Amino acid sequence: MFSAIGELLVDFLPSDNFNENHSYIFKAGGAPANVACGTAKLGIESRIISKVGKDYIGKKLKEEIEKNGVNTDMITESGYNTTLAIVSLDEKGERGFSFYRNNTADINLNHNDFSFEEVRKSKIIHFGSLGLTANPSRKTHYNLLKDYQGITTFDPNLRLNLWSSKNEAKKVITDALNYADVVKMSYEELVFISDESDTEKAMKKIYTENMSFMVITLGEKGSLYYDGNQILTAESIKIKPIDTTGAGDAFMSGIIYYVDSFGLNMEINIIKEMLKFSNICGALTTTKKGAIGSFPEKEEILKYMESEG
Repeated sequence: MFSAIGELLVDFLPSDNFNENHSYIFKAGGAPANVACGTAKLGIESRIISKVGKDYIGKKLKEEIEKNGVNTDMITESGYNTTLAIVSLDEKGERGFSFYRNNTADINLNHNDFSFEEVRKSKIIHFGSLGLTANPSRKTHYNLLKDYQGITTFDPNLRLNLWSSKNEAKKVITDALNYADVVKMSYEELVFISDESDTEKAMKKIYTENMSFMVITLGEKGSLYYDGNQILTAESIKIKPIDTTGAGDAFMSGIIYYVDSFGLNMEINIIKEMLKFSNICGALTTTKKGAIGSFPEKEEILKYMESEG
């Protein structure tokens, strides 16, 4: 079983005729939920641990996650509102986010909302930094992870407008690195956390003894792998993006798929295959709008890998 803990929210995406009508499309989102849906599409038994409002939005989010094959038994309904994210897209499909997240449901996730004992049976637990922006959610995450004996994966998924300050964000994310076996982040997040623009120096600066490896996504330039000794690179595939929402989460799902299949100590040829597979996961996701509904099926990814040689 794979478990992801953190936010489950609504992404309101601009429709094709947004400039005329200012209309939006309702899409389920939240990085941990996205990753759980991505791993489920790749054939891994997956669950999401989160909290939503006891309202129409919360109900629809749960239904959407279930449709994508994710176990929702540990999604708690509460009197708090569900978090909303208004997404803006530029001409290249790059996103901007405006969050409505003042004392909302996911921030109020606490230890009484789910079984720590049951979740700790998971082979892999994934988490991100949005679940660490405030208590009680931050405390709940740390209490769950501190005695966990399985594999942990972490994606900072930095959204500075949800933190009280840049310094707090940097400190909390740096602390969270100590709970992770596998870390995935973008180049921009790497620079922010390390205060270092040189990629190799930055990776070495933030790499911790508990990590098995980290991966850095570089958008159209591909991705990097670093395990404390070696650096491996993989090129991205050439594709015209429509919407980059969820691309990083799809990439993360690909990484988790390989960790679930091969463990943390992979041979070089498997590592290179993992990067290629994950790059394709992320790239194909950008060809459609939204995150979860855009994630490619495993067969589609493998077919693309074969065609690329």
